[in-house]
Amino acid sequence: MKKTFILAALACLAAVPAQAVDIPAGRYLVKPAHSQLCLDVNGSGQLQQKACVDGSSAQQWDISATNGGWSKISSAQTGWAMQVSGGSNNDGTVINSASYGGSNQQQFMFLKNGSGYVLKARHSGKCADLKDWSGDAGGLLQQLGCSGGGNQTFTLQPTGGASAPIPEGRYSIRAVHSNLCVDVPNSSTAQNTQLQQYTCNGTGAQQFDVLYVGNSRYEIRSVTSGQCVDLFSGWTVNMTAVQQYGCNQTSAQRWIISGIGDGSVQFKSAADTSKVWDVSEVSTAPGAEVWIWSNSQAANQRWWLNPVSYAPNVADGTYSLKNSKSGKCLEVPGTSTAAGVQLQQNGCSSGTAQRFKLTHVANGYYTIANATTGLALHVQNFLVGDNAAIQQSEAHGGDNELFTFVSYGGGYLVKPMHSYKCLDIVGGSTANGALLQQYTCNQSTAQVFMLQ
Repeated sequence: MKKTFILAALACLAAVPAQAVDIPAGRYLVKPAHSQLCLDVNGSGQLQQKACVDGSSAQQWDISATNGGWSKISSAQTGWAMQVSGGSNNDGTVINSASYGGSNQQQFMFLKNGSGYVLKARHSGKCADLKDWSGDAGGLLQQLGCSGGGNQTFTLQPTGGASAPIPEGRYSIRAVHSNLCVDVPNSSTAQNTQLQQYTCNGTGAQQFDVLYVGNSRYEIRSVTSGQCVDLFSGWTVNMTAVQQYGCNQTSAQRWIISGIGDGSVQFKSAADTSKVWDVSEVSTAPGAEVWIWSNSQAANQRWWLNPVSYAPNVADGTYSLKNSKSGKCLEVPGTSTAAGVQLQQNGCSSGTAQRFKLTHVANGYYTIANATTGLALHVQNFLVGDNAAIQQSEAHGGDNELFTFVSYGGGYLVKPMHSYKCLDIVGGSTANGALLQQYTCNQSTAQVFMLQ
């Protein structure tokens, strides 16, 4: 199937936040990452954390999908659902449990954050939060604006012990028959770009983040574009293009990775497990397209998964970040020491408001903190959409405070881990005071920053 004829037939799919994760229906312990205690229901129905007790039904939670990526979280002891009390939008509102009625205040979205998740309430867009960062038994759960901190991050431990068959991580994917790598042609960021095999070169166009979403299924993202590996229009007929497309959590973007026995794997479509990734016409030539085909376990349907070795590509140190389009530098307005202040650009100077400390954390990701205040660059409210403000905030190391630097155009595209978007000057403005946001990566000069 060629890219040229599939575009006209594109069926648009309803999108949900990019890093929302399917949690397989089941029973779990839910543990705040900062304390590793267990969520529990107290005598008044309010949620709290307590020391974990083996077999305690008060600490076991049944998670099941509702619709659109949202989930219901119910106590195994009472059957009552986690909810934001009274449907309030206010910070500090307690999270308790009550009989499930299907309201938005009783539905939460699991958003990937490091090795855990933030839980965002459907009605308010705010997050479940351990009040005052309590590490003690009896610490209460409330609703608060999303920061992505450890007191808003929860790990899930299945009571049945389920785990990912293939470890999550970043991989290159090499075809067994040709020894060529799966590749996004020309490092394209365009939707509907069909994948191909190409001479292995180690670029981001040949690297993919593999994220486990439960029930042996994975979501696979292009490192270059942040888009998901997808079946065109969700079709499962032979020759349907394997392409990149905006992440939408449909079965067209869910893949079962199955071992063959020799160390190679196959990528089976969750929409039809009899269909697998296949190099068209059994070609061994660079540029041959990847589509799906009925599974025969032929060599052109088998792949080597090779973990990518993450390495820092920028030396730790203190820098100014100069925008390629405007020639101006990012700064904290007025050298403010307040959390929540949105960054802007201004004429470059030697002032401390324009100096930022880059520290490599792991896997090619950095924290970026003002050299004077130590406040960290931070994507507001753990938002994943376009136009989210880039602010300074207290450093906590959540995915919305981790950034990778991708070499491009004589500088770097700077991408938050949690959203896969790019830092961007609002409107591409060259004016002093223009604000910093995240936006879909388009590789414009307004998204290119030079380190000085």
